[in-house]
Order: sequence, then C-alpha cells, then structure tokens
Amino acid sequence: GLWGSRWSVAPASSRYQRTWPKLRPVHVVFGPPMPPATSPEEIKKCVQALHKEMEMDTE
Repeated sequence: GLWGSRWSVAPASSRYQRTWPKLRPVHVVFGPPMPPATSPEEIKKCVQALHKEMEMDTE
C-alpha cells in the first residue's frame, strides 16, 4: 500500500503521526493595480520594488 495511508502495511501507530508545520513570519504587501497587458519584466520590477519598500518599513 501507500506509505502512511490507511492501506499502508506500516504499524497503525506510525500511520497517523503528523507534525504541525513550523510557523514562520509572513508579510503580505499590496501595491497599486497593474494593467492586464503589463509585461513579465515590469511585474518583476514592481515586485522587487515592493520587497525593498517592505524591508525599509520593517527596519
């Protein structure tokens, strides 16, 4: 069977052992809307600018 699934041949005690995911700080930043025809390069530049702006605000 599939390892860790209910059809696994592993002992039942090890089948459902789950570890909680590690918590990490997350920052969500919204910028101004962009037109649908924006090029991928321009989007990348804007995302990088938002990242720099966010870093400056958190220092």
